[in-house]
Amino acid sequence: MSEKGTPDIRPAFPANQVPADQTEMDQFAADQAALTAFLEGREEELTAAGVRALWRRALKAAARSYSPYSHFRVGAALAAVDEAGTRRLFTGVNVENSSYGAAICAERTACVKAVSEGCRRLLAIAVASPDGDAPPCGICRQFLSEFGRDMEVITGTEAERLARSPLSDLLPAGFSLKLAGADHAAGKEE
Repeated sequence: MSEKGTPDIRPAFPANQVPADQTEMDQFAADQAALTAFLEGREEELTAAGVRALWRRALKAAARSYSPYSHFRVGAALAAVDEAGTRRLFTGVNVENSSYGAAICAERTACVKAVSEGCRRLLAIAVASPDGDAPPCGICRQFLSEFGRDMEVITGTEAERLARSPLSDLLPAGFSLKLAGADHAAGKEE
């Protein structure tokens, strides 16, 4: 965090993705500038460069995964909007537990952090692992759909070959009390 309490948006270099030369360094910087422009609201849409930077944030976060059982480290980077309309970035990692049902995926970790900080509108999430492809599981897809059925989901194993999909394509018939006509979780929230 900076002195003003804003997120640190300096270029993120995952350990296995450190730029090899000045050209790569320039690409990393351009990608990060695109993500910063999106988060600051200067760009309405997340560009291909911004997508690469968001994915790199997820890959960097994966280093903090707690995965002693599966040894499959996953990180997520989530762009969300708070009550004031400010775009914010949250990261999360998978946290395993010896009671397998108590484990939480990286996507849900990032989402819980965002919601607990007042962000209930999700724009995009990147999911990455240094151990292989890591698309969101079914539970994560359902969990995320509560806050952003139209959000963009970014996955892949290389920054130059990322898949981008709307969450609604990955979970076309997700369950929703709102869609079922019931009041939302008895709190009648909209």
